[in-house]
Amino acid sequence: MKSLALRYIGALALAVWGLSGAAQAGEPSLLGTWTCDYIVGTPQGNHPARLVLVIDRQDGANFSGTKTWTRLDGSKGESKGAPVSEASEKVLGVIDYDKTGIHIVEASETGRYVGKLVKANTLQLVFTDVGPEARAARLTLSREPKNASSDR
Repeated sequence: MKSLALRYIGALALAVWGLSGAAQAGEPSLLGTWTCDYIVGTPQGNHPARLVLVIDRQDGANFSGTKTWTRLDGSKGESKGAPVSEASEKVLGVIDYDKTGIHIVEASETGRYVGKLVKANTLQLVFTDVGPEARAARLTLSREPKNASSDR
């Protein structure tokens, strides 16, 4: 009887420990504004560019927002079939099972980002896009912590 009681206590302890771990296992928040200057490779050559990624919605592992890219040298890229030096596009993404892997796709284009959350406010991503206007880039984005100016 004592052995049976110890088994129940052990099982209960494991269940409580497992639940507390599950409760702490929430997804990291990606909400906020992320920025980066980078070099984008194209069939016409390399170009300096800036990316502003605003994640304004997150539900568990899924998130969405808007990315705005700007060619800093005035050269033209392509967005929705038109040559432009700046464009904004909706993006959708998901946090991988390991809670560090990040996957982002453009909602109306063919570009995709794959990378990881390396620190709470640092994302490292690799961007690729296919087709006649193919592009590729490595980016390290930084997010300004909330209320950074009021923390002083």
